[in-house]
Amino acid sequence: MVAANREMAVYCFDTLVAHYNSDDAPPPAFDEGQHPLFVTWKKIVNGGEPRLRGCIGTLEARYLVNGFRDYALTSALRDRRFPPIQAKELPTLECTVSILTSYETANNYLDWEVGTHGLIIEFTDPNNNARRSATYLPEVAAHEGWTKEEAIDSLMRKAGYSGHITESLRKSILVTRYQSTLFTLTYSDYVSYVRATRGAAPAINGNISNNRKLANSRYLKEHTTYSGNFSTIAVQCLQKLPSNSSKYTYSSEGHTFNFLIDNGLVFLVVADELVGRGVSFVFLERVKDDFNQRYGASIKNEAHPLADEDDDDDLFEDRFSIAYNLDREFGPRLKEHMQYCMNHPEEISKLSKLKAQITEVKGIMMDNIDKVLDRGERIELLVDKTENLQFQADSFQRQGRELRRKMWLQNLKVKLIVGGTVLALIMIAWIAICGGFKC
Repeated sequence: MVAANREMAVYCFDTLVAHYNSDDAPPPAFDEGQHPLFVTWKKIVNGGEPRLRGCIGTLEARYLVNGFRDYALTSALRDRRFPPIQAKELPTLECTVSILTSYETANNYLDWEVGTHGLIIEFTDPNNNARRSATYLPEVAAHEGWTKEEAIDSLMRKAGYSGHITESLRKSILVTRYQSTLFTLTYSDYVSYVRATRGAAPAINGNISNNRKLANSRYLKEHTTYSGNFSTIAVQCLQKLPSNSSKYTYSSEGHTFNFLIDNGLVFLVVADELVGRGVSFVFLERVKDDFNQRYGASIKNEAHPLADEDDDDDLFEDRFSIAYNLDREFGPRLKEHMQYCMNHPEEISKLSKLKAQITEVKGIMMDNIDKVLDRGERIELLVDKTENLQFQADSFQRQGRELRRKMWLQNLKVKLIVGGTVLALIMIAWIAICGGFKC
């Protein structure tokens, strides 16, 4: 079993320092394996109790190198409860890495041990029939001094349930328990380790120009049928997205990274270049509409049920940050939309052409991804002229009105013909029965 260790915490510090220096982190000194993981940053001021500065992780298994690299930055720069960690704060930080193991379904809500097990609870809110869930890492209940029942009740509140908690409701909860291994490293210990193993202490340039953009973004859910470093490239591309349009495409080694931005949400699909951008954006439009229909109201109007005011136990940005939840809720929908587009290429192709007539893809960005990832790169933005776009839109609207008028006239003719035929049949039947117009 893989356990959290010093090298993993060192790699998290390396990643954060490299970010400030606009550089690449040194290769990690541990092997890859797939496990759920967390990265926690705390700040120590004047020798006092460490205060939480950021903590985000995943309940899905990730390759450790990629996972610690991504979540070292995510927890430091994108935890919405805190401003991004600045370079000048590094000397006061300590990093805790956690690897989650031994997932088991508990027999009941008391079938776990305080200080040993972390918890994931799922239950149906009796007030509105909503499905709710939340989690605590193994150390939370012990740190708070809770009993099992108190921990369960706190988790239910964290999940967003505000009603009366009854014993029958507790018994209806599905509890998954897990364990974790931890390793904590202070910045001073990190510096000592680097000096001893590399011959020089880490240097910090304090370049934090990307912090604000990272802090304003949130990861929701992904689905992939291929392996690769797509997630890493996508995160770096996300930092480069301009804010003056809604659709962009980056090109890299035979693949396109297609971004659709809508009301602060970013939808991305990575596709083979042969697929074409039009089809990719039709897929993204389908996903966007489905996602907004399911979650739009809750994102805009409701408090996030996994977020609370307790710095020590609020481990996630919000309920959409948990891949564990969205795997069950929206992950299958991503796969369905992807499969539909693959199984109906002609329909999707026609639809993409139709949408292109209505609204051109503005801000298409085509460049080599290697240039995007290098500091000082230049990305050429291809934006169609507004006058041409407006002309095409007006022309298409006129065509649409003419088509609707023709269809209306055609339908009217059909109705008149059918009505006349029916009337003639009635008259013929009348004459046949009555022997004339006298009956």
